Amino acid sequence: MYTQPAVDWNAALPAGNGRLGCMQFGGVARERFQLNEDSLWSGGPMHRLNPDASATLPKVQELLRQGRLPDAERLALDGLASTPCGMRAYQPLGDLTLDFDGLPAEADDYCRGLDLDAGTLYVRFTVGGAHYAREAFASYPDGVFVLRLATDAPQGLSLRCRLDRKRREETGHLDNATTYFTGDSDGIGFTAAVRLAEHDGGTAQAVGDEARGDCTEVCDLGGIF
Repeated sequence: MYTQPAVDWNAALPAGNGRLGCMQFGGVARERFQLNEDSLWSGGPMHRLNPDASATLPKVQELLRQGRLPDAERLALDGLASTPCGMRAYQPLGDLTLDFDGLPAEADDYCRGLDLDAGTLYVRFTVGGAHYAREAFASYPDGVFVLRLATDAPQGLSLRCRLDRKRREETGHLDNATTYFTGDSDGIGFTAAVRLAEHDGGTAQAVGDEARGDCTEVCDLGGIF
């Protein structure tokens, strides 16, 4: 358990379902989740078979029989390894950022952690005597990342959330509660979306590339990525 938000990626906490992953930083007035999706790479499929492999193999075998191991290794690297020898690079999907109107940068009784038994991330703190809680997890059966926000503050809470990535092509909203962005990573096209689920006195509205949620009383508010 930590008593302050993460100052860098190394101190953030992870959650995932095998396909989706995130790192939570745990800020008070601003929360950040760095997101990953395992099919997002720096390029599409490549034909990487080395055309010299069949001719090289018997030469490598002969060098091994002669005990010339360094020579065999050098020849194998040139004649048997794939072309190009480097692999595609794994790419981060982007950031989910939540800004909470009316909350200070720091809070009392702050704690954040990862519950390994439940598979959930949590952040808890108090502001002006009111309690705030955030819980996040990645669902494998549903294939989504879920965030639940709760408070017993009489005024409820208000937030603005957005998905962002340095390399993106299009942003907007799909409906009144869902925002998205699309991009292209050297031939691999992708789309990410976040939806605010309104309940317990909450409302949700998409404006531009932001989704805005409000609870005007003691409430819960959920989001799905």
